[in-house]
This record gives sequence, structure tokens and C-alpha cells, in this order.
Amino acid sequence: MRMTALLTVAAALFSWTTNAEAWPLREALAAEALKLAAAQTAVDEGSGWQRVEQLRAGQEIVVWLRGGSSLHGRVVHADQSNLRVNDTAGSHLIARADIYVIRMARGRGSPIGAAIGAAGGALLGLAFVSRIDYSECNCLGGSSSAVLIPAGAAIALGFAGYHAVHHQAETIYVSP
Repeated sequence: MRMTALLTVAAALFSWTTNAEAWPLREALAAEALKLAAAQTAVDEGSGWQRVEQLRAGQEIVVWLRGGSSLHGRVVHADQSNLRVNDTAGSHLIARADIYVIRMARGRGSPIGAAIGAAGGALLGLAFVSRIDYSECNCLGGSSSAVLIPAGAAIALGFAGYHAVHHQAETIYVSP
């Protein structure tokens, strides 16, 4: 997608710049387009069936078949011509020719996001509690609030941080 956009911009610039002063810009754009095309070829070679063969047993994947259906399961084994996947319905041996796309299953959330959210929630809760003057009012349940408010904020923002940050599903294989 990025390569297509870059080539479109390059073509537009080539057509708009016709004077001799723009020649260095044309050469630079052509060189960058060639570098990008070479890099894309390297990525395409790295996303072939050999990546499927390198999957570890137990990794969660989603397999889209040429017929339009999909299968969410765990890798059992992959060789040069087949992929075996276990799902809730059982074990499936899928021929390489029947596979359209294989992606890693999308993660449910981020433990790092949860830790950051929990730390932020605890700090916000402590900042809020530090502003309460318990001697003047018996608001918010007294001194027990000094523990409950930061703990509740840490739990709430930790939960929100875990579910707010998702890992992108990595494409393992796209059939030619």
C-alpha cells in the first residue's frame, strides 16, 4: 500500500516537473522508488510459505480459505504442502493450495498497557486523596478512602489500559 502511494506521488511529480532544474529531484525520487521496490520484494520473499513452516506448535492463528471461510485455531504442524490446525471442532489438515491468508490471532490486550494504566490510576487516586482534608469533613468514608480510592483507580485504569492497547495481527502468509 505504501509503495503504491509513493509511486503515485513520484509519477505525479515527474509529470509536473518538466524543467531542467527539477532533474535532481527526479533522480532522487527514482532512486527512492527503486529502493522501496527492492525492500518490498524482500518483504514478499519473507512472507512466503517458509514462515508458515516456522510456526511453533500451539501458536494461535487465523486461516482464511479460498472458499471464503475462516478457521481460528492452534498450529499443530506445517510442512511444504499442508498445515494442521486444532480448533474447538477438532483437528484440520489444510492443503497449502486451499489457503488464501494466514494471520496470527489478534491478542486480547497489552500487559504493558495494563501496568501503565494501573500506575497512572494509583497516582491519580493518591493525588485526589492527598487533597481531602479529613479533619473538616467525614466525606468519602473517612481514612479508609485513602486506600480504596487509589486502589479502585488503579484497577479501573489498569483494566482500561489492557483493553485499549491491542497488538496488530501479523500476516504470516498470503498465497500468490
